[in-house]
Amino acid sequence: LIMGMYCSIYASGVSVKLASAFMAFFTCATISLIFYVTHEVRPEVLQRAAQEATIAKYALKAWRSDWIRALGVGMLNVSIPFILMLYALRQRVRRYKDSSTPSGKSAESSQGFVRELSTWNWNSILVKVHIIGELAFVLNLGGKL
Repeated sequence: LIMGMYCSIYASGVSVKLASAFMAFFTCATISLIFYVTHEVRPEVLQRAAQEATIAKYALKAWRSDWIRALGVGMLNVSIPFILMLYALRQRVRRYKDSSTPSGKSAESSQGFVRELSTWNWNSILVKVHIIGELAFVLNLGGKL
């Protein structure tokens, strides 16, 4: 996937629109793969792999940064309600499939997700989302003058 992103730079000589479409596709595919792996692989396995790899330590440090979280919230702001709706739909399907699931209790993965989000400093993150949005607006406007 990263190689596809690299190759899309060479396609920009032929067509900038084609290259940007390739770059967007491969970026979305890479992000989707990362989310899938973190969701499907047990946390113990990920922690063991993170302890052994140096790049994982840097990624964990970046994940704990409010600036990176602000970029993530800024990029995913439209899809956050959609993700929450999918979690609710998934729980409903599980309830229909297995009647022993309590009706008020959500899935373990969504509880972990909500628990992780509750530890975030949302005031700081939303201020940084605002700063990044203003910076993007100013840079976009400045590029057109």
